[in-house]
Amino acid sequence: MRLTAAVILTLMGTPALAQSPGPQAVERAYTAARAVSPTPLDIDRQRAAWLMERAETTTPAEIDEHWRTLWAASADRDTKVRGVEVRATDLPEGCIAIRLSGCTSPSGGYVTMGEHRLYWQLQDGFTPEDGVGAGFVLLTDAGAHLTPTAWDFDGVFYEPPVVFRHRDQLYVAVAGWSAGTGAFNVDRLFRWVPGTAQPLIQLDTETWRDTLDQHLPPGRSVWKGVAFDYPSLRATTGLWRDQDGNCCPSGGQAVIGFEIQDDALVVTEVQSDVRP
Repeated sequence: MRLTAAVILTLMGTPALAQSPGPQAVERAYTAARAVSPTPLDIDRQRAAWLMERAETTTPAEIDEHWRTLWAASADRDTKVRGVEVRATDLPEGCIAIRLSGCTSPSGGYVTMGEHRLYWQLQDGFTPEDGVGAGFVLLTDAGAHLTPTAWDFDGVFYEPPVVFRHRDQLYVAVAGWSAGTGAFNVDRLFRWVPGTAQPLIQLDTETWRDTLDQHLPPGRSVWKGVAFDYPSLRATTGLWRDQDGNCCPSGGQAVIGFEIQDDALVVTEVQSDVRP
């Protein structure tokens, strides 16, 4: 069965190049992209990358145009996705077309917490820019239909979402892994507020790494992604010494404990089993 026309999105072409848009035009593009993105913290990290690149280059106009074009396309795509109407019976029939070409959906379904239900679809495919990739889409009930509410395509593998409760708040976690030997986390964590205008609010799952080393034993580091258990707000990881190869941590194991503060994961403790 083919998906309804409302589900199929045809992305518009890349905006035409403009000469020397200037930082104000780029800031406007960033603001527009952030306003409709389901993962605005990702757009903020992109802005930091733009400013760093701009400060280090002798050709800022090229950098400006790259990011202006990227954010204009992102805003256009995400605006279209937010207007899609999906029936629950559509989900097993094929991908909700957002970003991936040659898209297939290996799994999908719904998760519940009490009377609340959240639908999801995992996706596999590719993009011309990044090659083989994967993604996920989370959908909320909008009366007679479902609407995409959060999505991301930064990884090459995603796990089905997990719903859990913490301090009287509902959360939805989607664990994901990046390409390459680092297998870095591309997890996305959302505070779930059913029935509101913004039912899924992205949490900061990145900056906790900035404080991790101060919790680790001397001479030990975490070089790769960690394995989260979100309901317990814990993660496990190997520990690397300076002389280790990337493949093989020899410094023992650690369990990282987290708290959620101001919509961000914060490291509260690390229990280490350090090898001599």
